[in-house]
Amino acid sequence: MFIVMTIISLSGNSQKKRQASSINFAKTDALRAAPSQHRLIFENDSIRIIELILAPGQETPPHSHSDGIVWVTSNSQVVISDFSGGSTSAARKDTVSLRADQVNVYREEKAIQLHSIKNVGTEEYREYRVEFK
Repeated sequence: MFIVMTIISLSGNSQKKRQASSINFAKTDALRAAPSQHRLIFENDSIRIIELILAPGQETPPHSHSDGIVWVTSNSQVVISDFSGGSTSAARKDTVSLRADQVNVYREEKAIQLHSIKNVGTEEYREYRVEFK
C-alpha cells in the first residue's frame, strides 16, 4: 500500500488556538454545521475521529475543524471552497485530485478555516479525520 504524506506542521495546543480564532468553532464545527456528511467514529479526551462521505456531486455546507490528520480512502476529485474571514461567498476555490491512502497533516491555522468540500468526481469520496483536542 502506497501512502503519500504531506506535513504542513502540527500545532501545540489546539484548544487555546481555537478559542483565539475569529471563527465561532462551536457553530462551524463539522459535526454541527455538516452533520449529514460527517459522522463521529470515536472520541476521548485527546482526539476525535470523524468520517466524511460525499457522493458524486454532493457538497458540504461551510464548516471548520481543529488541527489533525486526514486519511483519504478513495481516489477522488474535489473542489475545496475557502470562506476566509467568515464571508458567505467563497474567497477561493481549488480543485484537488486525491489518491486513496493519501495522508495530510494540518496545523491549526489552516484546519480551522471555514471551508466546504464538493465531490466533482465520479466515485464516492471518503476520508477519516483525526482531530486533536
